[in-house]
Order: sequence, then C-alpha cells, then structure tokens
Amino acid sequence: MNYKEIKKHNRKEQKLYWASWDNDACDWIYKANFINLNKFIYEQATSDEGMTKNDKCKFHAHNPNGLVAQLPTYKDFKLIDEPSKINLSFFVYDQYENYHAKALRKYSFQRSGFTTRQVDYHIEALKADIQEVKELMVKRKLVGSLAA
Repeated sequence: MNYKEIKKHNRKEQKLYWASWDNDACDWIYKANFINLNKFIYEQATSDEGMTKNDKCKFHAHNPNGLVAQLPTYKDFKLIDEPSKINLSFFVYDQYENYHAKALRKYSFQRSGFTTRQVDYHIEALKADIQEVKELMVKRKLVGSLAA
C-alpha cells in the first residue's frame, strides 16, 4: 500500500467505527484494521509522493530512504591516505550539521509555522548538497568516496 491508499483505508475504517459508535463490539475491529500512518512514513515509505508538507518533513528527516539519510556521517570525512585527519567540510555536509537537514528535522516535529514552499526549498537544496558532497568526496579522496 502507498500513502494515499493507507489514508483512504483509515478514513473508511474510521467511518465504520463512528457509524456504530454505540456498539462496543466494533471497537476492536476498528483498531485491528487501522494502519499506523506514522510507522509507514518513518519506516516503510520509499518516496514522498502525495504526502502533506508535515509528512514530507517526517519522511525526509527520519526515513532511511529520505534525503537526510543519504548525507554522509562524520566518519565519511576522514582522509583515505591519513585516517587520523578529517576534512572540515563535515561542518557543512554532515547529517547532523547540514542547515537544510536541521530545518527539515525541526519542521517534522512542528504541526504548523512553516509553508509548503519552505519545505520544497529545503528538499531541493538538500538534493543539491548531496550531489556537491559526492563530488567533493571523490575530489578530496575521503573515505565516503568509496561508498559513492
């Protein structure tokens, strides 16, 4: 199932539950057939197609298929020839230091206070940063270039 199908399924289940809210026997049916949308976004989703701005932020910030997961970690900035030295570009491109990744993580915990345009800007900028860091790692001969 994809994002839209899960939302449609959950709406249908909720309508069935509320249609018979006076009958306690239907309570377990609603909860048994209900699909946890957040669990799908955080763990199983493969793209952000059709998602709301809040769910896009959750997907890219926390999902293993999201853009933040594609950024290198601190260990990837070690020099291949001299493992004791680290390139300082991790201050710009690291998963936890990148400005756009921080913004998406911040938005993922908020319900409002940001626009779809801001989310799309940070997503596009993050895509550009991923391309730049891959080129930089190959050029500077960093450990992360072996994976790239």
